[in-house]
Amino acid sequence: MNFPSKKDGWLTIIVWGPMLLLIIQGILELLAGDLDLIGMLPLLLVSVIFPIFLLWIWLTTYYVLDEKSLIIKYGP
Repeated sequence: MNFPSKKDGWLTIIVWGPMLLLIIQGILELLAGDLDLIGMLPLLLVSVIFPIFLLWIWLTTYYVLDEKSLIIKYGP
């Protein structure tokens, strides 16, 4: 049987609050237009790719329970 992972509200706020702030800050920096290509790479990594990776882990975590074992599946 598959069981989805339950996520508490406080954990959601602790994890996604800073992520949303990073995304907003990244968007504001890109709109300001003061960055060159070397400056955009870390910004892209921190404000886009990392939150997408975290979202992948957050949404795909589940537990598989069979007669003899418990398997935890998450992320990539």
